[in-house]
Amino acid sequence: AAGKDPSKVVVPQSLPDTPLVRSDILDYYTEVEHFDQMVERALNRLEQEGELDNTIVVVTSDHGMPFPRAKASLYDTGTQVPLAIRWGNGIQNRGRVSNAFVNLSDLAPTFIEVAGLAPPAEMTGRSILDILQNQTSKLQPARDHALIAMERHDGCRKGGKGYPCRAIRTSNFLFILNHEPSRWPSGSPDASVCARAIPYGEIDTSPTKTLMMKATTNEQLQQLQQLAFGLRPAEELYDLTSDPWQLKNVAGDPKYSADRDRLHTRLAKRLKE
Repeated sequence: AAGKDPSKVVVPQSLPDTPLVRSDILDYYTEVEHFDQMVERALNRLEQEGELDNTIVVVTSDHGMPFPRAKASLYDTGTQVPLAIRWGNGIQNRGRVSNAFVNLSDLAPTFIEVAGLAPPAEMTGRSILDILQNQTSKLQPARDHALIAMERHDGCRKGGKGYPCRAIRTSNFLFILNHEPSRWPSGSPDASVCARAIPYGEIDTSPTKTLMMKATTNEQLQQLQQLAFGLRPAEELYDLTSDPWQLKNVAGDPKYSADRDRLHTRLAKRLKE
């Protein structure tokens, strides 16, 4: 209805590529465009007030797309969010795209530093003023990873239990620790124990989710069902060079034992800090 072409949709490999899923993704894009229109209105109002160049505008979101194996997960489809920043002449070499890792907790110390104050030492976030001002020589310690955490305490498992998990994401790997692997990561299939009264309640209801929950003899769809809704091991490791959609867990592959041990040690050290 909005004139979008379903054939141009890039379907994540974690979802089945069907006309229904493509249409569902287009509905999501239409929602994103509506949000963009609200941002445009806000920017226009700032300009009318003469405050646009004196304002730091940050556009982001709190999670990835609301689809299976996306929102409420530690995979890229759940944790990679848009981050666009506008700040008049405060940004040097404007129009850049930075590949540095940024966590949204970095915004608070950034605002404090911009205000001319020193961020408290106990803050876990790090100011990104060095990135905004294109001061590559000050990017130390190197922004070569992101620490990601999730608890999921919304009562979609028996007893209202959460699903604590931690991850470290580098340019080449994603390593995840699932601290309670016996629990359902996407919520229980039993809707009666979910506060939202839906099966796999961590995942929002959508045509795509409904399609993926249906019984099937299709082997590929069964694999996607398991990845989206099934139990997960205590450790997950994904080689992003060969598996950018994070579909093949290589944590148990001897070929990756050194990478797994290195990332496990690094994640533990960061969590202790």
